[in-house]
Amino acid sequence: MSATRRVLLILILSDWLVSGRLVAADSPCSSAENVRRLEETIRTLVPTDPEAQKHVDILTAVAASSDCSTVLRQRAGLLLGRIGRPAAKTVPVLEELLDGPDRYWAMKSLGLFGEVASGSVKRLSTELRDESRGVEDRILIADVLGQIRTGPAIEAIGRELLRGSARSSTEKPEARLLTKTMLDAIALSGPKAVGALPALLRSLEHPDSEIRRKACKAIGRLGPRAEPAIDLILERLALDDVSEVQDAAAEAIGQLGDRAVPVLLRVVHDGLPDLQWRAARSLGRFGEVWLGPGRLDPRRSLGSRSQAVVEELTAQFESEDGRVRMESLTAAWRVGHRASLVAAPLLLELTSTERANRRAATQILIEMPALPDAVTLKLEEMKQNGSVASHPAAEILRQRTRREQ
Repeated sequence: MSATRRVLLILILSDWLVSGRLVAADSPCSSAENVRRLEETIRTLVPTDPEAQKHVDILTAVAASSDCSTVLRQRAGLLLGRIGRPAAKTVPVLEELLDGPDRYWAMKSLGLFGEVASGSVKRLSTELRDESRGVEDRILIADVLGQIRTGPAIEAIGRELLRGSARSSTEKPEARLLTKTMLDAIALSGPKAVGALPALLRSLEHPDSEIRRKACKAIGRLGPRAEPAIDLILERLALDDVSEVQDAAAEAIGQLGDRAVPVLLRVVHDGLPDLQWRAARSLGRFGEVWLGPGRLDPRRSLGSRSQAVVEELTAQFESEDGRVRMESLTAAWRVGHRASLVAAPLLLELTSTERANRRAATQILIEMPALPDAVTLKLEEMKQNGSVASHPAAEILRQRTRREQ
């Protein structure tokens, strides 16, 4: 134990002895009674409760004391991480523990501190680059940097991701786990990780489909700041031979801002069915967001361009492909919010042999603020006719009646 930690421990123990919360002076775990009291404190303490701040000192002492069991120290450290900023004084203690056998749980605790542990980024960045370290340790480092989530932390992940992508064809399986962890960390950071875009674009060409999928997802999380990636994401949508990657690419395009709209309209108009329905789904992401009866969130509305989008989607309402029809109907409703346009085609989908279409059509007809009278009458008729549409029609009428009461 370093001299600094020893002095800190003595001061903390003195305070807890005076208050009667411990019964011995040499160590927080020097007696069975002390251990019992500490275990009870750790078990019952709620990290978000202001009362937790009063226990930061003794928890730090437990984490620092080699006289306490590894399990108790780990629980104390993780609890301190969840307490967060009020326990910031613990961060230097955890950093000292990184050089010994307690490294794993000390790292986990640092990650829980998030940005409060920003002082650890320089050291962790250096360790992430060190290929002499085991891959499992580097995966842990990348995960912790992703949780710290400051600009320098994300930059460090981006640099290592770019460096690793240059040798992706010769990458060992365990190294790919590191790549996937770094992609997840960038995705969780959102728009602030835009500096990692070059590394993400390189990852779109990776031979591992899961890495390509995660790269698409991470680019989408960057939002409109990643608009330069539209063309390369479109390549993944159109050319990738793995459906999960195509799905992720379609979702990402819908998150990159309205510059993607013309691209998506071309795909809806000219693409193969597997591309058409994915593009339609992406266009639906630009529509108004349903928040409940009479409540819409228009932040992603396309404004004056909604008309052109709805017209192109309407042309697909009679497609022979069920997914193209349903995704086009859903997107047209989200973008144009015109019940008179989509209600009748949705009624037809209630009779579809495709269960997913019946389920999706049911949900939209339930959420519509108002239905044309003719549609309501048709639902009453369907409810009674004993067809595959009977159950969804009854459910729509039941839910709408309950909402209106």
